[in-house]
Amino acid sequence: MFFDSTPNFLYPDFTTPGRVKLSKNIFRRVRIRDSFNAIYASSRPYTIIGGETPDSIAYDKLGGSEWYWTILLLNNIHDTCKQWPMADLELDQYIDSKYGDQADKPRHWETIEIKDSAGNVVLPNGTIVEQYTNSAAQNATGYVPQVKNPEGGKVLNVSIVSGTGRYASSNGVSTITQSGGGSGLTLDIVSNGSTITSAAVRNPGLNYKVGDVVKVYGGNATVRVTELSTPIWTNWFFTYTKSYDPVVTETATASNNLIMITNREYEYQLNDLKKSIYLPTLSVLPVMRSELEELLEYDTTYKITRQGYRESE
Repeated sequence: MFFDSTPNFLYPDFTTPGRVKLSKNIFRRVRIRDSFNAIYASSRPYTIIGGETPDSIAYDKLGGSEWYWTILLLNNIHDTCKQWPMADLELDQYIDSKYGDQADKPRHWETIEIKDSAGNVVLPNGTIVEQYTNSAAQNATGYVPQVKNPEGGKVLNVSIVSGTGRYASSNGVSTITQSGGGSGLTLDIVSNGSTITSAAVRNPGLNYKVGDVVKVYGGNATVRVTELSTPIWTNWFFTYTKSYDPVVTETATASNNLIMITNREYEYQLNDLKKSIYLPTLSVLPVMRSELEELLEYDTTYKITRQGYRESE
């Protein structure tokens, strides 16, 4: 039916100059018009079973395999090799070919849905929180994704890199970050009259990492962070309001609310999404056929022969 509605065109016979051949114009394309909204509204959801094809579904559900194109058109499927779900065996073969010995290795960690007491989703399912990068930390036993610790990066100890700069002994001296992203660190310094001889942490600041270098305000002296009292990274967590009367807050943890997804599981998820399609109702099939025939017709007389064939460029 779809092929029959496709218009013909004449293309050159490259073996014989001046001779042409008649063929279907497979380059003719159409898109659904806004008038199809009513067809979408009356369509019904369907879940593809392993091994089913557009024509087999059309035969079973629409009364004939020739209606296969209505399924493809309604679901905007133009490449069944990529957009139609694979059967289990075919899918496993594809995964093994694509990933090799990495098929069952982690791909990412994602969230598990959380709802509040009223049934509202506060943490959606399937949000990716960390990609697998094959790092030593991720490969360690018991690893869970890490997030920036809101109270992390507090400095415990520093060491002097260069103490010169005409400093006097003073408490609570500000610092200027030279490397790293920390802020707020102040120091109690002891000076011999010009050079800093020792420095102790007064205000530990936030977001520092071991190895960060800061400049001591008032001169050119620099110190390096050697130890933190709180780590800058911590295990993933998510704090949310469970109920509002009274207000109750809870914290989701990585062990309870994250799941690791392998490459194989990820490909299975993508394949499962392709199984959900829509089927037209039987009453709209004639409408779709009429619409298709009208859209496929040549809409100009440009290079159209008296027989209704379009000549190729």
